[in-house]
Amino acid sequence: MAYIVEQQPSQTDLTSTLQPTIFTVSDVGFTGFKYRFALRVNDDAGTLLTVLALQPNNNEAATFNISQVLDSYVKTTNIQLPVNENSGSIHKLGIKNTTRLCGQGAFTARKFLIDLGYIKATTTDGAVSYTAVSTNNPVFAIRWSGHTSDFSDWDDVQLNSNLISEFSASSPSYDTPMLSEIPSLGSATWPLGTNASSFLFKDNVTMTSFRTLATPTGTATGYDLDRNLNYYKIRVMNGASEIGVYTIDIAADGGVGASSVGSDSMISFVGVGPMNLKLQTANASLSAAINGTWTYYDVIASALGILIAPNQLSGIYRYTQVDAPCLYDQFTIAFQNRAGAYDYIDVLGAQTNTTNVTSKAKYVGKSGNYLSTSTSVDWASYGRNGGTTFRDVRSKRGMKVSTGWYDESRDILIESMTVSRKVVMINLKGDVIPIVIKNTNYLEKTSLRNKLFAYDIDIEYAKERIS
Repeated sequence: MAYIVEQQPSQTDLTSTLQPTIFTVSDVGFTGFKYRFALRVNDDAGTLLTVLALQPNNNEAATFNISQVLDSYVKTTNIQLPVNENSGSIHKLGIKNTTRLCGQGAFTARKFLIDLGYIKATTTDGAVSYTAVSTNNPVFAIRWSGHTSDFSDWDDVQLNSNLISEFSASSPSYDTPMLSEIPSLGSATWPLGTNASSFLFKDNVTMTSFRTLATPTGTATGYDLDRNLNYYKIRVMNGASEIGVYTIDIAADGGVGASSVGSDSMISFVGVGPMNLKLQTANASLSAAINGTWTYYDVIASALGILIAPNQLSGIYRYTQVDAPCLYDQFTIAFQNRAGAYDYIDVLGAQTNTTNVTSKAKYVGKSGNYLSTSTSVDWASYGRNGGTTFRDVRSKRGMKVSTGWYDESRDILIESMTVSRKVVMINLKGDVIPIVIKNTNYLEKTSLRNKLFAYDIDIEYAKERIS
């Protein structure tokens, strides 16, 4: 009898929960009754989450694919941590609790401990008991769909053709994306006086736009995501004039610094939309700048509060202010991207409400005074009752909307939104409403010098209405 772990995921790299996560075990010549191979999934504190059991195959082996189990416990949070009476949507960082502009990723990426062994009984009708053979096998999991079907190495995965782990302390790069599919368009240098030429990731916002950015952190209970993230730096500009450079201290402003990273904080979130920044009190000077006059602001991740080139951990994310719509109430669509974080599209164009009846039960009532007939009251037909009515009418409300005019770089975000597993809309009141994207198409606008697209989106509210 020899119990052997024949195959298992890497213990030193990230595993995607959307790809097979395989443990193969064998026990040639096993003895006992009711024998089953057993696998136990624990969190990184050792708390048991799930137990799986498989019969030996003809080769006295078994293969566990635990990807779906891990995926059920790996998620991008919609909760601003810590979870208490002040918790709220991750999209409302800096709003629900104005002192918290940052939030931990709450298991966007997560460490699991896997125990392998077997269960068996000593008699035919005896009770089974579990025996552990190989314990505390680490699996570092993230929900990553990527652009290919192969997630074999964190060092090889990309967002928009940019390596997500391009940064390293020994070979710094200032092109590294955060966990966003905002397109890279050109390059820029910041701060002035350094040689840190960086990819420029560009997005448009209005004063009522919601936004977050997510970034891998540092060492987390045995695994290093190649960053030493402790700060975000934001530079606010009015044309060519710099209004100011502001520091967001992750640990002090609601998140977790690199030195304290655990399994629930391997990914850091920060609110970076004008709605997030103008209401927060974590940095009063930054709030005043966003509530003032500005044309764009830049965001980068940083290892230290003092920004010199070696401390820069990401490319530059530039948010340029555009006009809010005059005829319609703007809202923001937030959607889970390929990295399990969120990207955003503002709806600035026309909006039309729709209602689609999904099901209803037909009922044909009888006409007449059946309940009031007696020895003295004859039956009579009443025109006011009876006939066809309906009960249990179920419907889905929705909207047909236009994004307004964008350049073709938005194609990347539109595609990601269309295939996203989780989409919400955020209205001007800050309500976060689950929706379904039914289809999209676009209208092209050309001129001598540019080409613009208006994307039409068919939205359906995720929850049914019953009447």
